Amino acid sequence: MTVLAAAGTTLAAATSKPPDVPQVTPDTTAPGVESLQHLVDALAAYALIAALAAIIIGGISWALGERLGMERAASVGKGGVLAGFGLGLLVGAATALVTFAVNTGKTASPPPPTVVQTVSTPPEPGHDHLSIPL
Repeated sequence: MTVLAAAGTTLAAATSKPPDVPQVTPDTTAPGVESLQHLVDALAAYALIAALAAIIIGGISWALGERLGMERAASVGKGGVLAGFGLGLLVGAATALVTFAVNTGKTASPPPPTVVQTVSTPPEPGHDHLSIPL
């Protein structure tokens, strides 16, 4: 069934103009959208608080580890500071990244039509066309 559908789509694409790309427009008036927006905002706030805590705790661990000669504590502290900065960057840039992806998707165009041509060549005399040469 899918082969026939694909063949029909290929034939339609080869004989007509490409279909229009559907545009996605978010409906902000749908039920529950406001609640979901508040939930996402709250999660972002918690994530930013966690990022700040990671930077502070990691910085303390890094400083004390360096001062007291505990290399493992200093290494974990460095990781905590970097993770906190990374989380803050990710949360802060999330809206811009999603908006960029949506806008890029809106500018995408359908692939060009594919034309499939089947050519049948008769087998050469004395050769079996189903055999595979070694």
